[in-house]
Amino acid sequence: PGSNGINVSGNWNNNGGVFSAGTGTVTLTGTGSQTLTSGASSFYNLTQNGSGGTYTLQDALSATNNLTITNGTLDTKSGFNYGITIGSLWSNGDTFTPRSGTVTFNGSGSQLIQSGGTGTGKQFNNIVHSGSGSLGLSGVPTGLQVNGAFTNSNGTFNATNQPVTVTGLVTVSGGAYSATAVQQTFNSGFTISGTGTFTGAANSLVDINGVLTVSAGTFTAPGSTGTFTVSSNFDHSGGTFTHNSG
Repeated sequence: PGSNGINVSGNWNNNGGVFSAGTGTVTLTGTGSQTLTSGASSFYNLTQNGSGGTYTLQDALSATNNLTITNGTLDTKSGFNYGITIGSLWSNGDTFTPRSGTVTFNGSGSQLIQSGGTGTGKQFNNIVHSGSGSLGLSGVPTGLQVNGAFTNSNGTFNATNQPVTVTGLVTVSGGAYSATAVQQTFNSGFTISGTGTFTGAANSLVDINGVLTVSAGTFTAPGSTGTFTVSSNFDHSGGTFTHNSG
């Protein structure tokens, strides 16, 4: 549709055709129980804006630019846990039901997560940052809650002075994780491998409740005005660990 928009008040069913998104926005306005079948065709901008409505994925979802939940619930479907891939902005103003699914950020530019806060409806299960660009946090309420694993394989993740809590394992196998002065809590350990780097600022607050593994890459701990705790083993078999005067 070029840059034109499309509004859909019911289901979106692409059962084998090709949808050419152009640079337009598809807005889903259903207020009941709707389904979303993308048929392997990506959206450019996808907005959900149906008060009280639920759109349940029937296959994997991709938005090469922005995905915005203004009103309603986006559900990855119980028992299927379909993945979502985002090229630019994730903005959640209502409810996201991640189940056991993975949201992948693969953009080459500057990407942002506006989570809408933490707790039910705002949290993620797994996050993967595989894009060559940056991924940061933005918006009020603040914070990022990941109930599964967090993986950075490329580009830079910047906590952007917001609290981050990850229940599963954090793996930085490429690119960088840049911590800031606000609390970063990793409840199942932290692994640096490959070409990955972790950099704590002088006043970062980093709490690793599990094993810290550095097999390659670089881990730079917070400085003397920050805090850095590891509740289990420190396994340093390769790469570089810098204490940063902490």
